[in-house]
Amino acid sequence: MNIGIDIAKNVHEVCFVDENGKQIGNFMKLKNSRKSLDKFRNKIESISKELNAKPRIGIEATGIYWYSLYSELSKYYEIQVYNPSQISGFRSVNIRVSHNDKIDSRTIANMLRFGEAPKTDYSDKQILEMREYCRFHFKLITIKTNLKKRFRRNLHLIFPGYDMVFKNVFTKTSRGILVQSPTPDDILDMGTEKLRDLMKDLNRNHINPDKANELMEKARDTIPSEIIKESALFELQMLLYLIETLEKQIEEVESKILPYFER
Repeated sequence: MNIGIDIAKNVHEVCFVDENGKQIGNFMKLKNSRKSLDKFRNKIESISKELNAKPRIGIEATGIYWYSLYSELSKYYEIQVYNPSQISGFRSVNIRVSHNDKIDSRTIANMLRFGEAPKTDYSDKQILEMREYCRFHFKLITIKTNLKKRFRRNLHLIFPGYDMVFKNVFTKTSRGILVQSPTPDDILDMGTEKLRDLMKDLNRNHINPDKANELMEKARDTIPSEIIKESALFELQMLLYLIETLEKQIEEVESKILPYFER
């Protein structure tokens, strides 16, 4: 007996097909609830006894919505998970009708019957966990990259030419300066000696002695924007905080990923 389940967010579509390709009964709605799952299992047991057939279940790996159902059903049955593109390919060759959830559930049942398409192995939960961590890591990196772009944009409004002195404006020394003295006027008010002392503290005395003079000269010569100055400065400070917070979170995610590669 072949059971195809088309996965959706809240209500899945189920189709039962025998070994001759004949549909058994009507399509069934399967909700993400214990009550609905118990009803589904009871139906499987009833039909299995009636046909004296072992149940085989196939589901579509649609986003994250199949995880809960797979986790529960795999405790009792053999589950085959198919990629949506595999199902689409089989449907286009074998069924000349438009796509819908009922057709897909029947298509999955027939894929089980014919043994079509290689099954994707999702039994290793550690791989799934690592994949989810990696996806989240990628999203955080993307967010950080966009925040840095916005940061550089605002920095140019506040202090044009700053990035000519510090090619990488996100070094520890550069960040420390921008936290304390982000505008040209702030740098000029600080003075060369205090600026040099600050840079030494931030960089453990390892600094280019000409760097402070270079930044001071740039502060005297640059022409910052007086338009949206206050909002740009506020945003710059918030962006730096967000970037630093994201960097800590990225390190935490990486600490979760690393053990998977060390096994």
